[in-house]
Amino acid sequence: MSKANKNKKKKDKKDAADIITGGGSENQSQSPPTYFDESLLADPSINELLGRFDLPDILKETLIKCIREGNTSGIDPLLYQLDGEEQRELAASLLAPKDNYAVQYPNLTYTHANNRGIHVGWFASITDLIQGDKQRTDHSLATFCKTHGNFGYNFVCYPVGGMQRAYWNPQQNTPVPSIDLPDLQLQNHLNTPVPSIDLPDLQLQNHLWETYINATISFWIDPDASDEWLAKLSETKLDEELSYLAYLGLRSIVIELKHRDSPRLAAIIKRWMWEKAARFTVWIAIPSDDSLLKGDADERDLWEIWADFRTLCDNYSCTRLVVGLKMLPTLADEFCNPELYRRWRGEPLSFFWYDTDTFISEPETHQACLSLAHSRLLSDLWFSSTHRVLVSSWRQPVGSNLKTQFVKVLRTIIGNKLTYLENITSKETTSAIEIGYEYIDALQAPLQPLADNLDSTVYETFEQDPVKYVQYKNAILQALFDILKVEKTADEKEIVVMVLGAGRGPLVTATLEAEKDIRKVLMHFTLKLYAIEKNPNSFVTLQYCNRNRWNGVVELFNTDMRQLEPLLREGKIKQPDIIVSELLGSFADNELSPECLDGVTSILKPTTVSIPQSYKSYIAPIQSLRMHQSIISTENNFWNKRLPSKGRDPKHTSSPTDALYVVALKNYCPLGEPQKCFEFSHPNFTRKPNTREAKLSFSSDKPAELMGFAGYFDVILYNDVSLSIVPGNHSKAMISWFPVIIPLNKMLRLKSGTKYDFHISRKADEGGVWYEWLVEYQHPTSNEKIRTTLQNQNGSEYYLRLN
Repeated sequence: MSKANKNKKKKDKKDAADIITGGGSENQSQSPPTYFDESLLADPSINELLGRFDLPDILKETLIKCIREGNTSGIDPLLYQLDGEEQRELAASLLAPKDNYAVQYPNLTYTHANNRGIHVGWFASITDLIQGDKQRTDHSLATFCKTHGNFGYNFVCYPVGGMQRAYWNPQQNTPVPSIDLPDLQLQNHLNTPVPSIDLPDLQLQNHLWETYINATISFWIDPDASDEWLAKLSETKLDEELSYLAYLGLRSIVIELKHRDSPRLAAIIKRWMWEKAARFTVWIAIPSDDSLLKGDADERDLWEIWADFRTLCDNYSCTRLVVGLKMLPTLADEFCNPELYRRWRGEPLSFFWYDTDTFISEPETHQACLSLAHSRLLSDLWFSSTHRVLVSSWRQPVGSNLKTQFVKVLRTIIGNKLTYLENITSKETTSAIEIGYEYIDALQAPLQPLADNLDSTVYETFEQDPVKYVQYKNAILQALFDILKVEKTADEKEIVVMVLGAGRGPLVTATLEAEKDIRKVLMHFTLKLYAIEKNPNSFVTLQYCNRNRWNGVVELFNTDMRQLEPLLREGKIKQPDIIVSELLGSFADNELSPECLDGVTSILKPTTVSIPQSYKSYIAPIQSLRMHQSIISTENNFWNKRLPSKGRDPKHTSSPTDALYVVALKNYCPLGEPQKCFEFSHPNFTRKPNTREAKLSFSSDKPAELMGFAGYFDVILYNDVSLSIVPGNHSKAMISWFPVIIPLNKMLRLKSGTKYDFHISRKADEGGVWYEWLVEYQHPTSNEKIRTTLQNQNGSEYYLRLN
C-alpha cells in the first residue's frame, strides 16, 4: 500500500471515529457495563496488541479509553471501521466470550457480542434541533451524528431536503387563486414558498454520507393527497428530493404510506426504479396501527395494502424496494396474530421504526421497555442481520438518558433473538450457523448424479452431516442383528453387504463400524462388503481409503449399479443380503433413487434388505416474494447466463419457473401444512412403475400470495430408524438436505377461504424422468375453476437424465 493511500485510510478511519463517537465526549456516564476481557484493563501490553493493526493514533487512543471505561457503545462503532479480517481479529482479542459477562436489562439477557450485528438509527425530527435552529441543524450534520453516536446509535435518518423544507406547513399555504396552474407556476402562488433544499454535501465526506446517513422525504409530501394542488406540488418536490438523494450518493430513503391506495406515489417510484435505474433503495414504511384501515367497506388488511402497492410498482426487485413496519402504541389486529403477521416473513421486510410513544416504563426499575406484544412482534419478525431499526420522537424532545435506554431495549430483544438463532437445535429447524449463511435463500440446481460426476466438494459437504451417517449405522446394525438372529446356526454365517453409490466411502465406514459393534455380542459371522461407484474420480478416493483406512477388506467396483448382473453371472460378486444407498434428493425421488435401486433388483435375493426401505415426498404451499424474484432473475440475458440448463434440450430453455430449486428457506411464509405426495418402497420386486400422479388440496386461511410449493421428504432406513426434513418432524441438527421449491410462473393472489388444488405428475421415458405441475383454484367471485399453465411440459426445463 502506498504511503498516500495508507495516510488516506488512516484519515478516513479518524473521520469515521469522530463522526460516530464524538472523540469519546461527555456522555460516557450513560454507557453500559463492560463486557471486555478484564485482564486487558491493567495490561501494559495493550498498546502492543493494538500496534498489530493499521490504526491511526486517534483511533488507538479512543479504543484504549473505551476499554478502560467500559464504554461498549463507543467501541462497537470503532470496530465497524476496521477491515473485515482486522475487525474479527481485534474483536476476538478484546471481547470476553464467557456467558457470565451477560447482564439483565430489563428482565432480558443482553450480551455485547450480539451488539455487533444490530444496527439502530435515530430518526431526526423537529424535536432534535440544535439550539432550536433548523438551518443550524441542517448545516451541522457531523455534530448531530457525533451526539447520537454517543447514545449508541449506528446511523441517523435525516430529511434529504433539510429540516426547514421538511416542516413546511401546507395547511397554511393554500394557493390562490386555483389549482389549474402549471407545476412550475404553482410554487409562485403559495402564501409561503416551499423552502429550497439546504443540506450541504460538503459537510461530510462522500463515504460518511453513505455509511451514517439514511434519508427521508419531507414530511408534508403526499402525491396522493385529496387536495389536487398539494398532490401536484408533492410530485414535483418529491422528484427534486430523489434527485438530490442520488446526487449525495445515499443508499436509501424512507417514505411512509399515508393512504390505502397510493397510485401516484407508486408511479413516481416506478419511474425512478425502472426508467432512471436509481441506485438507492426505497424503504416503504407501513404504520402498525389501523390508521390506514379506517373508512369505507374496504376489507383489506395492512399486508394486502402493501402487496397492492408493490404490485403497482411492478414488484420491483426486493433489493431496491423494501418494506418496514412503523411501530405505534396501538397494533392492528393482524399484528397480534402470528398466523397473520408471519406473512411479512415472505416480504422484503428490512426495518422496524419505533416511535418513542411506543415504549413504556418497566414497573420495578422504571426503565424504558416494550410491551409484550411489541417485543414478541419484533422478535418473531427479526430474522436477518441486514435488518435495521429506527427510533424517532415526534411530540417532544428526548433526553440523552432515554435515548440510550431506547437503544439498549431494542438491542436486548434483538440480541436474545440472535442468540436463539445461533444456538437453536430444535427438531423443527437447524441453525444458520450449522448450515452456513451462504446457503440461506440461495438457489441451487438439484444434483443429477446419474448424468454428472459429482466433485469432491459436494461429497465433503455430505460427509459433514452430524446425524445422517449415525442413523445409517444404526439401521445397518439393526439389519445385521435381525439377519443373524433369524439364521442361527453352528456354522459361521456369511453376510453380504453392498454399498450402492459409495461416493468417497462414508457408508462403507458406517457399515464397518456397525460390524465392529455387533461383534461385541455376535461373533459367528463373516462380512463380505462391496462398494459400487460409477464416478471414476471418487473411485480414486475409495481405493485410497481401502488401502489406508479399511485394511483392504472392501471389494471395489468402478461401475454403474444398474450393470451388476454380468458381474453376478461371472461370479465376481455374490447376491447381497443388504443393499445400502444414499441416493435421495430433497424431494425424495428427484435424484432418481427409484430408477437406480430398481436397476439392481435382478441380482437380489428374495430376502434382501434395502436401506432405505421406503421414502415419501411432501408438498406445502409457501409465500415468498424474494424467492419468486430470485428465480425469475435467473432468466437468460446479456449479463446473466443463469443456472445451467437441466431441460430435455440444453440448448433450448423455456422459463426458469419451470424447474425445481434446492433452497435453505428462510425468507418465506408457509401457507399450509405439508401433505404427502409420492411414496416408494424397496426392493421393488413387483416392478411397480415409478411414474406417479398426485392431487393435493389446500385452503387459504388468510389473504396471501402463493409463489409456489416447498418440497420435503422423510425416509425409513430400517424399521424405526428414520430421517426427515419435514417441518415439525425435522431430524435434529441434520444438514444434508434443504427443501426444494416448485415455483409457479406467476404469483397467485389468494383471498381468505380460497380453495386450490396442486396437480403434480412424475413422468418418465427411456431417456429420463421429469415433473409436470399446475394449480387449479377457485375464482374469488364467480367460484369458477381456473387452471394455471401446465409447467415443465415434457421436461422442457427440468429433465433428470438416466445416463
